[in-house]
Amino acid sequence: MDFLNVHPDDVVLHKTTRSCFTSTDLQRRLNALGAPRLVITGIQTEQCCETTTRDGGDLGYEVDFVTEATLTFPIQHWAGGPELTPEAITERTEYALARRFARIRTVNDVVADLPAINGIPSL
Repeated sequence: MDFLNVHPDDVVLHKTTRSCFTSTDLQRRLNALGAPRLVITGIQTEQCCETTTRDGGDLGYEVDFVTEATLTFPIQHWAGGPELTPEAITERTEYALARRFARIRTVNDVVADLPAINGIPSL
């Protein structure tokens, strides 16, 4: 994605599967950092984001799924049925993930958690 501004110190993982865990060394990197929690954002809500969330939950991570920071597109029914709208896909994804694999969070929720995550006392 040419529009991304990647800095020399950034870690870039090139995945070839829907889940970040399947085709990268993400789990090894997270374990080396002692990271217990994931915040999921990205494209496509019901594919890469949902699959990585499920795998992360199964691997024992606390997972926050930030729906408003994901994106998806309409899906045509494979047998000619009605098209699913992005809103319907997002709602289904939240239903499938909530309280099973992840907490459904907002950007503001996650930002509010940052001081506690970084060990900074909240005011």
